[in-house]
Amino acid sequence: MQSLTIEAMDRLIYLSAPDLKCDGSEAVYTLTKAADGGAGFASEVRRMMLGEEGAAVTQALSDSELAKYAPDGSQIACLREKNGVNQIWLWEGDEPRQLTRLRHGVSDFAWLSDGRGVIWEAPLWPEEAACAFEEMTADERTAWKRRRAQEPIVVEELIYKLDEVGLFDGSVHQLGVTWLDGTSRLLTREPYEHRRPVASPDGKTVVYYGYPDGSVHRLRAQIFALELPERGEPAHTAERRVTHEDYLVDSVPLLFDAGDVALTKGFPEGVASVDVASVDAARAELATPNKSGGHVIALTYIKKENGFVQLPQRFDLQTGKCEPLFAEECPCEEINNMVVGRNAYGRENAPYTFSEDGKQFYFTSLWQGSQRLYCYDRETQAFSCLAGENASIQAISSAHNGRLVYLKGTPARLAELYAGFLPERVRTMDQPAEILRESRLTDENAWLAEYRVPQAVPVTVPSADGKATIHGWYIKPDGLQEGEKVPAVLDIHGGPDCGYSSNFWFEFAYLAARGLAVVYCDPRGSVGYGSAYRAGDCAYGPEAQDDLLAFLDAVAELGFIDRERCGVTGGSYGGYMTNRLISTTDRFAAAVTQRNLCNLSTSYGTGDMGFVTGKEDFTSMARMLKERVSARATTLRLVDRIRTPLLILHGTADYRCSFEQGEQLFIAMKERNPEVPVRFVAFPGENHGLTRTGRPAAQRAHLKEMADWFAAYLQRKKEAGE
Repeated sequence: MQSLTIEAMDRLIYLSAPDLKCDGSEAVYTLTKAADGGAGFASEVRRMMLGEEGAAVTQALSDSELAKYAPDGSQIACLREKNGVNQIWLWEGDEPRQLTRLRHGVSDFAWLSDGRGVIWEAPLWPEEAACAFEEMTADERTAWKRRRAQEPIVVEELIYKLDEVGLFDGSVHQLGVTWLDGTSRLLTREPYEHRRPVASPDGKTVVYYGYPDGSVHRLRAQIFALELPERGEPAHTAERRVTHEDYLVDSVPLLFDAGDVALTKGFPEGVASVDVASVDAARAELATPNKSGGHVIALTYIKKENGFVQLPQRFDLQTGKCEPLFAEECPCEEINNMVVGRNAYGRENAPYTFSEDGKQFYFTSLWQGSQRLYCYDRETQAFSCLAGENASIQAISSAHNGRLVYLKGTPARLAELYAGFLPERVRTMDQPAEILRESRLTDENAWLAEYRVPQAVPVTVPSADGKATIHGWYIKPDGLQEGEKVPAVLDIHGGPDCGYSSNFWFEFAYLAARGLAVVYCDPRGSVGYGSAYRAGDCAYGPEAQDDLLAFLDAVAELGFIDRERCGVTGGSYGGYMTNRLISTTDRFAAAVTQRNLCNLSTSYGTGDMGFVTGKEDFTSMARMLKERVSARATTLRLVDRIRTPLLILHGTADYRCSFEQGEQLFIAMKERNPEVPVRFVAFPGENHGLTRTGRPAAQRAHLKEMADWFAAYLQRKKEAGE
């Protein structure tokens, strides 16, 4: 076997968006890899026939990026590019058939519950409602883009840009329906965003997120509902606002309560003790004509003693009233924690789903360094952890016929597709674990076996103040000899409201291949360790900084790290902490600050952070401004103290930690500390997701810059002293 090379990065194969057929007999998923010499990605949909214990046959369907089975499994709908935009195509046999012909293509879609069509969201400009279904040719689109590029963008709203989106261009996502014969209707026309449509089980109602509020609330989602018209009815129906919430998590699709469907079919087995009057009332509500009966599940930020957690709420579509889905405290704290430090690309699935009878609710959560699969039994109100120890379950499909499919990664391998056979009886958390019986269906990244990939070793370390236990990992470098001491890199995750998981990240593996030990952990402020672990302002206080240094020291005590040759790096919040560490300590011989944040006072108005994150009040501009101008949070004021060789890496289209942050730090270092080596590398057109979703060539160049910098200043130091 050979040592991992930077060129191997282009061989990474990413899986995403698994979907399971209604009878559990087959699955589809999306496969993505680098294309055009690293200039972009290419995706295709794979279809897999499933046997009793695993895969039987795999078939490539098309060059698509998303596929979903019809409710009865008879067809597959895909998003496939044509003339520069995605349209919905149908696989009914061996060849696909184009179904939609939207002017600017389709952003997302869902099947109607009876399979007679699809509902979709698509971008439109206000003046284009009359020509929404006039598909443009390639030449017409080129000419249209040329005209648009010459037009100014008028800004009248407080929020006018987002990372990965850029400046808002005046288009609005509207919803529509297309039946299988190609007939289409617009369902919405209001001048605000409409996102993530889902059809009710009876096929009469569409629910979705709408954004009716302006100013600072422009990104605040609400649940809306509308009655789906029949093909002969008017094209536009009135939409109805269901909620007036502050904290809906709109990145996660809505989910109809499968228990409502069970009510219409009779009593579920084993629930004879349910109050008959309550059940009859629920049935009457569902059966009432012209009413959007039933309930939807939405992920919401819930205020707890030590901050906010993401938990599912059950919303009544008639009244808008909500109640917790969980009757008991969630043992893993919350759902859908932000997971970082892994290779992943493509569309994400919802982090939760119901069993077909609505009795069990399955969900994923990052807990103590592993992204696990949990089950909540609604009858017994018991939780059970089904799978994910020392692994990362990244996506789950709907459950059908006692199984589901999902993606699972490990520290040694990128996420692959698995089939899980669901246990018939759910145990509680304090009973012996009922592990999910699973089988791996794919091995797309088997080529990694050609290389020596050092393993990540988990470690727990007591904090310096004795109030917490810090969880993390270390990776020994390739070729480490007995008794040898090597340079090390401390990597700090972003967020800070996120966490590392037991997963593979090429970046860590490559640094180890270059002879560097890698040390990474979840300091206080990270998720997955309980609300007390991120209470107050510990991520920006001394606690997080002390945790990082304590963890590095503990790993160094194992004897293979040269304390005089340690480097530090991180992006976003990790970039902020990198700046802070090198301006308040002399512990590090080299540093790389990525997507750097150094001056929070000037980030006000130049980035989107104030609108996508927050603490006690997600919508308070006053609090955001106060935090931005606080001297404590601005590391640029300490630039005179920096004596560490510093590399600054930043994307020019970063609207989260704006590009000017990198410029300020570079200029300040050059002017104030001209004797300290500093290098500034800009990546044209790349946004805040550079190291995760950036062009493969940009990701490769970014990693090489980092590895070369650490090799020069950590390994060269040893040579100079010999």
